[in-house]
Amino acid sequence: MNLLASRLTSDEGFLFGYDSGIISSTIAQPLFVEYFGNPSNSEVGGIVSAFTGGAILGALSISWLADYFGRKMTVFIGAVISVFGCALQGGAATIGMLIAGRLIAGLAVGLLSAIVPMYCVSYPKTSRVYDGWLANGISLRSQQPKIAGNSAASCSSCSRGASSSLNG
Repeated sequence: MNLLASRLTSDEGFLFGYDSGIISSTIAQPLFVEYFGNPSNSEVGGIVSAFTGGAILGALSISWLADYFGRKMTVFIGAVISVFGCALQGGAATIGMLIAGRLIAGLAVGLLSAIVPMYCVSYPKTSRVYDGWLANGISLRSQQPKIAGNSAASCSSCSRGASSSLNG
């Protein structure tokens, strides 16, 4: 059971990479531009950087949250904050709401990125080999979505260029 809990918890690395990597291709989507208008460069910068700013604040808050609430409850708090931030992003009617949602989601991901490795390796019956595998798994899983998101953005812009050259 400990191994399963550690494995499921370590999937938070995927969360960080996915949310960081997917935003660049999302902003370029025609439906995004149609819905939010054509955001200015400073608005786009706010959308992209709010997540990282929130992650910094979340990582900085981990020392006192983990001491006060414990590791398991801090993981739960991070999950609740993440749900709230994602709901705010999904239901955003304005760019300000989207930036606020990204800031809150970044806060949760920064918190989880700092607490989950501590939580996973705190199990007393795990082996050091497993601990190393788990820590490396968290790091690698955070990079997978960034690579996939950047590849998707590249393929999307390539296909748009190819279709426009075929039409014109």
